[in-house]
Order: sequence, then structure tokens, then C-alpha cells
Amino acid sequence: MVAGQIMSNAPVARSTSEMVCNTLRQRIISHELPGGSRMVEAKVAKEMNVSITPVREAISRLANEGLVVVFPYKGTYVIHVTEEYVDDVDDLRRNLELMAAERGFSKLTDDDVAYLEQLCIESDMAFNRGDLFSAVRYDMMFHQHMFEISGSALLLEMWKMICYRIENIISYTKGHVKPALVSRHGAMLNAMRSRDQEAYMEALKQHLHSHRQGTMFPSEADVQYE
Repeated sequence: MVAGQIMSNAPVARSTSEMVCNTLRQRIISHELPGGSRMVEAKVAKEMNVSITPVREAISRLANEGLVVVFPYKGTYVIHVTEEYVDDVDDLRRNLELMAAERGFSKLTDDDVAYLEQLCIESDMAFNRGDLFSAVRYDMMFHQHMFEISGSALLLEMWKMICYRIENIISYTKGHVKPALVSRHGAMLNAMRSRDQEAYMEALKQHLHSHRQGTMFPSEADVQYE
């Protein structure tokens, strides 16, 4: 994606299974399908007017993305976002983002900074109009951009492996922290404008530490799939 240019934030479906996957993922992130919801293959296939095969393929992909859990002989359920789930994802996310920043910060251009500022604005606008899915997606695009300019294909690949887990978590934390993404990323954006990498690293650490402030998650022992 070219810096300074906001493209559509919706994944492009290249097959029926991708279409089903994209639709179910959006419903999960927007809480139309909350944690613990049972996902019945036949019901999904009928609703979307597709065969069972692409639904099964979509569910398999969602399981790999950490958005659903499949219990043999019991069924498929939207995963509960628990304290343990968040801790695991946050630890890995923190390490990856700091590594990406170390490699990518010096490559920032004025166009990159303008693009990131616009992503914050787009996220705030989406949140204010009640479009949680788009608000979260723009937020994620902000964080992913440093991976894209880092020059490390492996870091970007690892980020993409956990990005939907992060989106799922953000969908719960977003309403409990400062509602304006511009405000929450203000220190990071200021450091980018002045090209102060040390200040940026500190701002990023603080941001990642505080993003779940005010959000309570249940423990694994307290959730059920039934």
C-alpha cells in the first residue's frame, strides 16, 4: 500500500471459502457473534447459500487465526477472549512491534507519517459512527505499517500470524480507553514527526502497556462452551 493513500480496509475474497471466512471474521470482530457462540456448519452454509465444503475450509482458517475453537464431536465455537488469551498475545505482540520499530523507524518518510495520521482519523470516524470492525481494522493498519517498512519479511509474516487475535482483543478494549485514536497515538505520532526514535520506542511501550486499561477479561476457568 502506498503511504498517504487509504485503500479499502475490507479483505478481498478470491474464493467462496474466503468470502465465508471474511464474513464470519467480521461478525466475530464486530461482536455479532460473541465469544461462546456456536457455529453450525449447515446453518452457515444455508444462510450464505454455499455448500458445506467452503464453510469447513473457512472454519479451519478461523481456527488457525485463533478466532474459533473446534471441539471434536461437540462443535465449533467463537473463542472467548480470556485473560490468558490476552496475556499470550500481548507478550508476543510487544516483542514483535518493538523489533519492527527498531528496524523500520529510520525509514519513515513524511508521506508515511501523513498516512498514519490519516489512519487514526479514519479509525476515529468509523468508531464514532458505530462501525467497530472498520475502526479496529484501521487501528491495525496503523500498527502494521511499521512492519511493512521494516524490510523484514519474517517479522511481517509473524505479525500477520497473530493480527486477527490482536483485532479480536482490540474490539473489546477500544471502548474502554481514550476513544480518540489520534489522542492515544499522539506521543507516537509526535515522535515520528520529529524523527525521535528513542521517544517513539518509549511511547510505543507505554501504548502497548496501557491499551487494555479498564477492560476486564474472564479467566479460562470461568468460561464455558456449550
